Amino acid sequence: MITGVGGSKKPLGLKPSAWCWYVLKNVDVVALMKTDLKESLGPHFLYCTAGLREAADRVMDDEGYQWLRVAPFLKEKKFMPVIPQPPNAGLNKTLSQGERVRCNYKGRGTFYPGYIARVNSNGTFFVHFDDNDKEDNVEEDRIELEKGSKKAMKKRAALTKSFDKQWKEIMALAISTLVASQSAIEAESGKDAKAKTDDAAIAAALAAEDGKDAKKESEGQLLNRIGLEYLRTLITYAPCTASLGLLFTPEMVIYLKDVIQAVANWITSAQWVLEEIPPLRKLVEQYPMLHAPEIAAALFKSKSCVTDEKKFVGAILDFTELCCTPHVIDFKAEDDPGADMKEGEKKANSELLAKFVKLDQAAYGWFKAGFSMRPAMEERVQVRDNFVVKWETKKLTGPEQEIKLTEALEEACDVINRIMQNQYFLHRPQSMLFELGRCRCLKGESSVVLKTICNLGHKYEGFMNYKLPLAEFLTQRAEKILAEVVPVVAKDQKELSKLLDSIAVLRK
Repeated sequence: MITGVGGSKKPLGLKPSAWCWYVLKNVDVVALMKTDLKESLGPHFLYCTAGLREAADRVMDDEGYQWLRVAPFLKEKKFMPVIPQPPNAGLNKTLSQGERVRCNYKGRGTFYPGYIARVNSNGTFFVHFDDNDKEDNVEEDRIELEKGSKKAMKKRAALTKSFDKQWKEIMALAISTLVASQSAIEAESGKDAKAKTDDAAIAAALAAEDGKDAKKESEGQLLNRIGLEYLRTLITYAPCTASLGLLFTPEMVIYLKDVIQAVANWITSAQWVLEEIPPLRKLVEQYPMLHAPEIAAALFKSKSCVTDEKKFVGAILDFTELCCTPHVIDFKAEDDPGADMKEGEKKANSELLAKFVKLDQAAYGWFKAGFSMRPAMEERVQVRDNFVVKWETKKLTGPEQEIKLTEALEEACDVINRIMQNQYFLHRPQSMLFELGRCRCLKGESSVVLKTICNLGHKYEGFMNYKLPLAEFLTQRAEKILAEVVPVVAKDQKELSKLLDSIAVLRK
């Protein structure tokens, strides 16, 4: 389970009672947030906040969203209910890598628990059972989702149905509150300058008297904060991508700039599989405001996006390209403080660069988690000893290791090359290339690493298809290793000749 801000770690497990509905439907949130409950009710204010919190928790446990009416107050008090399960959890028929399943072993009629270790290109699956047995090329009709996954699917359906039925009421409340805030702010700004000065002087005096520097929140500011909090909470508790898309009404999009971070947080917290990426991409395509590096960074940060599945990786990189392509950074202005640029433009350029720096950090972490430890230099195989079948670890042979290392390096380089299509990563590739140099495929015995680089260089004619920083990195790495390897292979002129030929290809 995911915990909301200040939420309980476990659900109450109690159905909402009549008093819960009465409180949630009748409490005046604006009046409640204007009031100093501790001053008005004394020690009894704890019962007020605890009651609202319990009512919200009970309704959320019962897959209801009526409690969203009091969400701004609960957020202020850090009493937000628990999110029942991560967004997008329980996608129907999510037979993806890592998914818990029960499998009809060899079609004999008995289902055993395990997980999908690999999705094959022919549509079958490699299943690793809990007792360490394995079976490859398993057809989909011999696999069923484990009980926990079925429970997640059922929960997703119930939450989606409830959310889709109730979000319009909260959205209307949010928009009406924001409209009222604009009216209040306009009315407040219509006061004469003397009144403003007097108010400021009084506020400063009170702040000094109380030892506070904070300015008292006006009616318009309070309403604006409440309205935006309604929008952010709706986004946070959307159970799936389709439900999130419903929230982007013409009235809500006006305030998209104020809630874009909530969208990014939702993307990071959600569970992603390949099937869920296209709906997200379609949503982002419709709204240019979402074409932002922070949205791309949010997907990289999601733990469910750590994968080596080529189609899934490709979908993630396509999404990143969509979010980042419209943005152009003036690096000369950043490197030269005296560059001829207006102050406003310089500030906007610096802010955009800061967002891309955070994207760089997110992409670095994603690449490290998915590619740094590949490939495995051993595999588990079944060995029969008389009538006993057991699993043993088998180390790959030299040629097998060479093939695996070359494939792993090729996949890692393809990913970095795709990322470098963006202007920022092409101009500042250091972090991604640093992590590439730490990958297992470029570690180990120097001669083996050199052969791996050379094999890739031969395949792509000296890395002509790679971006210049990546091609130079691989070439320099090969040359450095060659200087270390030459004394070792000097006795074998034939081997040395092969290595020199390989480097010659890289230098073209």
